[in-house]
Amino acid sequence: MIGIVPPNLLQTLWHRRWGSAFCSVLVCWCAGVITAYGTPLDTTSTDSTGQTKRRAARELRVALDVGWVMGISAPEFFADYRVLLGGTVSGFDIPTAVNFNVSSFLIRDAPIGLSVGYYKAVVRETYDYDPDRYPAPTGPLQSVTQDLQLTVIPAMLTMDYFPFERQFTTYVGAGIGFAATHVFWEEVISQSTEPGARQSGVRYDEWQIAPAFMMKAGISLGFDKKLALRTRAGIYVEAGYLHVPISGPYFEQTGKTLAVDVPRTTGDYDVQAGGVILRVGFSLLLTGN
Repeated sequence: MIGIVPPNLLQTLWHRRWGSAFCSVLVCWCAGVITAYGTPLDTTSTDSTGQTKRRAARELRVALDVGWVMGISAPEFFADYRVLLGGTVSGFDIPTAVNFNVSSFLIRDAPIGLSVGYYKAVVRETYDYDPDRYPAPTGPLQSVTQDLQLTVIPAMLTMDYFPFERQFTTYVGAGIGFAATHVFWEEVISQSTEPGARQSGVRYDEWQIAPAFMMKAGISLGFDKKLALRTRAGIYVEAGYLHVPISGPYFEQTGKTLAVDVPRTTGDYDVQAGGVILRVGFSLLLTGN
């Protein structure tokens, strides 16, 4: 993931207090997990009476999935996008997301771990802005190509609960953490000599860190395995809701290109960068039994 995060984002993370606090939590978690992972799957110890006892180490669960994020919303932004710019869409597309999770059964039936994901929602369209269609036109007749991208990289501490120890089981889970988000907006506009003609340009290009919260429920189906194997593979299907609230002056630079003054474009617009997520994935359970 580091390869796709620009240096200015890493500097932002370093200088923010909550960034340092979150890193401290991650360090503590990693230390605990490394301790658990470093223990052999089966260990023995000798008590005060000289008897040898066998103890099974904590199980590890590694999971990788692909999913789809539905319901990314920015109602105020897209309302102005349609009215002021003549856009035809009312929201982002449904992006494909990938997610990786590694967890340890530090608590019985409840693996605690770290989840990192990635997805990018986009709006790309080309249309002709016709001033005759609007009571308060913001420019002359021009061809407009919009390129709007929302990138989200959530990293969360997670906890799942598997109530039953069986091959086919349901489970629930939750997560809390932060998400690195990037909003990029560029307009390519045809040239015009008419009064009030708008010019092409990048309207917004900023990274932002936001809190991230997630709840989910799923069904896991384990594959058949030989008794001697210490790994158990399986597939799972889950549905969840990811909440990533962000806001910013996304319309500020665009508002300056309009032929009329629209004061609200200088303010912040709220965006829910998460939504309902449907996932299908593959898991691998390392067990001491």
